[in-house]
Amino acid sequence: MSTNDIKAELLAEKLVVIIRGVKSGDMPSLFEALDGAGVRFAEITLNTDGALDSIAAMRRKYEGRIHVGAGTVIDIDLLKQALDAGAKYIVTPNTNPEVVRYCVERGILILPGAMTPSEVATITMLGADTIKLFPANSLGAGYLKELRGPYSGVKLFPVGGITLENMPDFLKAGAAGFGIGGSICNPGLIAEGRFDEITNNARKYVETAKS
Repeated sequence: MSTNDIKAELLAEKLVVIIRGVKSGDMPSLFEALDGAGVRFAEITLNTDGALDSIAAMRRKYEGRIHVGAGTVIDIDLLKQALDAGAKYIVTPNTNPEVVRYCVERGILILPGAMTPSEVATITMLGADTIKLFPANSLGAGYLKELRGPYSGVKLFPVGGITLENMPDFLKAGAAGFGIGGSICNPGLIAEGRFDEITNNARKYVETAKS
């Protein structure tokens, strides 16, 4: 599947699940739970122990079902490690021109992190148009709507504090999709092995994102 195909699917699914701090031994059960909920995009953050091995293993197992990406890619060295591990797309918390440029020049799907209009402008000038708006809940849906005024062509994915309750407000404001972590990958449920509950909860997010 080409990068354009993956991007088109991302814009249709409108949801990336953020996996942070999950033990490698829990990854198979968590991915099974997400797959059962219809999740098609999951990023494993690089500040998770064993992240690179988990990216490689989960991509092999779920190829064609879940697109596995790398998150918290803050510099070029981490970017290259993530790509070597098989990450199909890259997500960053910050605007790092070197990382964005590297991905754009090589046709790699990237969702760079931005908060300010200047950061959005920098990313678009580098050739990327799918942007992670972070921290979204602190900024609010109104901020996203105002940001889309001068930058109507960008696809903004709010991340940080997104819930089932505030998703409709962000969608109404023009959100192209969402990145959601602990609200789906609840650490307590994972620790207790309650993966059926994770599936049921994740399914609600999948449905709401596309509503």
